[in-house]
Amino acid sequence: MRIWVMTVLLALAPAAEAEEGKLGWLRAHEIVDLWQDFSVNDDIIAEDYAGFVRAVDLDADGTDEIVYLNSSYCIGSSSDCPNGIDVLRKLVPGKTSSIGRRIDEWEARARKTGYVPDAGEQIPGEVMQLQIKGNRIDVTFIVRETSPICLRHQPTPDGKDHCPPPGRYTWAYTWAPGKLTRLPDSSYEKNVAKTHFPARLQGKWVVAGTTCEQTDNPKQYVTFGYARMTGKGEDIWPNLVTLVARAPWTWRIFTASASAPDKEVPTVFILSERENRLIVAEETRVRTYDRCGF
Repeated sequence: MRIWVMTVLLALAPAAEAEEGKLGWLRAHEIVDLWQDFSVNDDIIAEDYAGFVRAVDLDADGTDEIVYLNSSYCIGSSSDCPNGIDVLRKLVPGKTSSIGRRIDEWEARARKTGYVPDAGEQIPGEVMQLQIKGNRIDVTFIVRETSPICLRHQPTPDGKDHCPPPGRYTWAYTWAPGKLTRLPDSSYEKNVAKTHFPARLQGKWVVAGTTCEQTDNPKQYVTFGYARMTGKGEDIWPNLVTLVARAPWTWRIFTASASAPDKEVPTVFILSERENRLIVAEETRVRTYDRCGF
């Protein structure tokens, strides 16, 4: 099925004109959209979309390449949903071999931009960030247990799961004409928070009755970060936060822990009126903490 998706970009386009060999922000998106028009998706109901479009000179030859996420919203797919990091490269006049086949009007229109698909790599999770420095492309993505991007019921020929374990990944690539090469210095974080702790909770808290000067003992304090609570031998993150009341501040937070990452525990967090004392109430225990550095 061929889907045509055009993106409205004028509101955010930079005003300055691009230098010779350099693509403006708007022009890079226009070129990507034309190649998206040419996309063909078999046996799925899909809506193609492009994201994280970057115009950057990967090989320092004075001419920009285009790097972007080429993905689809898939319904009823019997194979992995297209979800790749693609590179478009500018054709070099007189140095590019002929296509050797007939092309349709959609491909012809895209080729008139001077840019053609050069390399691509399927990413097995939802892309959250794409960063480029020189010739290095860092792709941060989240793999979920169930996702149309990577179908776990389709094992590899040797019977192994072709999808990575759930978690947050950063894969690094370098580009050379015609190829993206994955680098070995990639990262993996097993447990991923689905939301973040409220700002009022963030900071260091000691067990009630303990002074902050006694926090050399990690069993006496906890620290709330943006997406993690650590201390007292725990590593906990929030999956769902609901504000229950403002006087005093009260939240119902479904948390998961490194010891049981697939189990969510409903927990009530209550701040005192002065916000210097915190009560953490679960079904089987209640803990009280005093804030440090209040």
